[in-house]
Amino acid sequence: MKMLEGIKVLDFTTNAAGPIVGAYFADYGAEVIKVEVPGGEAGRRFAYYAGGMSTYACGKDRGKKSIEMKLSDPDAQKLILEQVKNFDIVLVSNKPGFMEKFGLGYEDMRKVNPGIIYASLTPFGVKPSKYSNKPSYDICAVAMSGINAQTGEADGAPTRIGSVIGDTSGAEAFFASTLLAYIHKLKTGRGQFVDFSLVRNVLHINSSTLQIHNHKGHIQSRSGNHNTNLCPYGIYTGKTMSMVIGAVSPATWNALCDCMGKPEYKEDPRFVTMPDRCKHHTLVEQIITDWINTFDDSKDAYDKLDTAGVPCCPVLSPEEAWEDEEYNRLGWWVNFPMYPEWEGTDVASNKHCAYFADFSDVSDEDRKPQLAPHIGENSYEILESWGKTEDEAKALLEQWGAKNI
Repeated sequence: MKMLEGIKVLDFTTNAAGPIVGAYFADYGAEVIKVEVPGGEAGRRFAYYAGGMSTYACGKDRGKKSIEMKLSDPDAQKLILEQVKNFDIVLVSNKPGFMEKFGLGYEDMRKVNPGIIYASLTPFGVKPSKYSNKPSYDICAVAMSGINAQTGEADGAPTRIGSVIGDTSGAEAFFASTLLAYIHKLKTGRGQFVDFSLVRNVLHINSSTLQIHNHKGHIQSRSGNHNTNLCPYGIYTGKTMSMVIGAVSPATWNALCDCMGKPEYKEDPRFVTMPDRCKHHTLVEQIITDWINTFDDSKDAYDKLDTAGVPCCPVLSPEEAWEDEEYNRLGWWVNFPMYPEWEGTDVASNKHCAYFADFSDVSDEDRKPQLAPHIGENSYEILESWGKTEDEAKALLEQWGAKNI
């Protein structure tokens, strides 16, 4: 039995973070019905395209069923309110007040189903503030967390993070928050509204750095590829490769000193403790860089560190992370079936990170990959399960301007 089998989710989310959460529920066995505007929600148009389909959307909508509905239509509103009694969770990611103007807000749905978990994802939360109605995307959430201002060279400008950490980490935290509310319901029988903010979540990610400002007069500034509060803790580049080194404990610092042939540094008053090394971090970084560059092949330096138990890893390229033999063997990358529309295109695989962990009581069959639906692919199936005849379903879809009829 799949871990979330039996849970029914009504997913109104759009773009990235919200739909990813719906995919997580589907990954673990929940039935997820994706309600889309006619022609598909905005995230269906994210790059890259192949065979007329967004390959990105094929990842974030995996395992769901899709129906096209026009939420401004009274018949659609009535039908949703009639059916919400059969659902456990509602996911929304619209700006505050959007669902309420259609009579589909939390208070509207809880009248029909007092036990409903109504989980809302917005950039700044729905509580009134000077930010709450501000249109924002992942890049805005990261900017508002202080991370961009901390990223980049010390004498340079703030730098964009190389991945959409606001959306991806936000999806994971939103998934956990919604499950917490569901567990609370199992214990108390009470549903509730979940107010989740993307910015708040990225603040959590950055909190260990921001908390340094608890010290009077301290300002956390950009420091390039190295951390000025942990030393050595950064990216080092040799002649043939880059690597990260994090020798922050006494044992790992001592091991690093031995690797470099500098055992005297273990007792050097400039380097003995972490605060000592942080005071002299520029010197420490230069010493390590100079040592790595004594090797014509930087991998020899890396192997020496690795053998000695110094925490280090190569800086993988995106292609190397995608193709890594161990990641693929362990099932961290999951191969989904290919779509017929991709035949003859440059799409070579339909691979996604689909599961957070391995569970001893979950079989491979329970983790069988499921494709994302085409826009409105399941409209008839869903409407008929909601009591409509085929003719009635067709009439409603035409009334709503559905593209897939």
